[in-house]
Formats: sequence, structure tokens, C-alpha cells
Amino acid sequence: MTEQYLEILIDSLEKKIRLMDEISGHNRKQSELLEKAKAGSMGGAKDGAKGSSSELSLDSSEELILSNAEDGSADTSLDFERFDEHVSAKEQLLRQLTELDDGFELVYDRVKKTLSADKEKYSAYIVRLQALIAEVMERSTSIQAQESRNRQAVEQAFRREREKIGERRKTSQAAINYYRSVSGGSVVQPQFLDWKK
Repeated sequence: MTEQYLEILIDSLEKKIRLMDEISGHNRKQSELLEKAKAGSMGGAKDGAKGSSSELSLDSSEELILSNAEDGSADTSLDFERFDEHVSAKEQLLRQLTELDDGFELVYDRVKKTLSADKEKYSAYIVRLQALIAEVMERSTSIQAQESRNRQAVEQAFRREREKIGERRKTSQAAINYYRSVSGGSVVQPQFLDWKK
């Protein structure tokens, strides 16, 4: 019976590693989205996109995208919808990880005394469990580092978006002010009249 519990523990850790790999994949995709938005906002699309016509042929949609990137009118903001899809997927994976952890603890509590009492008999299982736990810890550290980098990149993306919004407001206000001055809407009538004359 103890061997069956140990197999369950091993299966649980292996599944946990697979889930952590999926989370890491979502982190990488989020990082790619953030890098793409960062590169686009810094003019990265302009460089390296040009080539001679003998080397590269473009269809009309690619030429439009290239011309938009060259004149700065391409949308370089973060794709928040895709980013949120990855966040939602990671939340579900984290719930599954939590369930696995809870189940692991329950099963481990059942075999802990037996393992401690008869280490030699179960040494192969113990070695395998230790190796899997080390792998889980390594992946956990890696995921935490990815999350930290992504958090910083998201904060920078939000900062860039706020700056864009501020620039748009300034441009709109300048256009409104110009329109008012041209149409005479901002001419202030004298407030005080000299009635003596």
C-alpha cells in the first residue's frame, strides 16, 4: 500500500512540473507581448524593416504595415486582451497546482511515518521524490523571476500608455485652442468700460 502512495506522490510532482512548464510558457508569451509593445513604442519597427526590392517582395498589406511603422502611425500599444488571456490561463493553472499541493500533503501525511521508519526499503522512491522536489523548486524560482520581470515590464507599458494619453490630451487641447482662436471664440470682451467719454 505504501508503494501505491509513493507512486501517487511521484505522479503528483510530475503533473506539478508539467503545470509549472505551462505557466512558464504563458509567462514567456506575456513577455513577448510586452517586448513587442516596447519595441514598437521605441521605433523598433522602423529599423531593419527596410530591404531592397530584389531581396524581399511585399504584398499590399505588408507595405501598408511597413509604411505605418515608418511614419509612426502603427499601433504600438500592448495587446491587453491577449495579455489578460494569459493571466486567466495562469490563474486556472495555479488553482490546479494548489489542489495538487493539498493532495500531496494529505498523501504524504499518510506515509511519512512509514518512510521515516524504513528508509532503506523505500530509498529508490525517496531519491526520486527528492529529485522531483528539487525540479519543482527550480521551476518555482524561475517562474518567480519571470513574474517579477513581467511585472516591471507591465508597469513600464502602463506608464507609456499614460504618457500617450497625456500627449493625446495635449494635442486635442491645442487643436481646440487653435480652433477657438481662429473662430474668434476666445476673444475676451473688455470687462471694464470707460463710461466718462
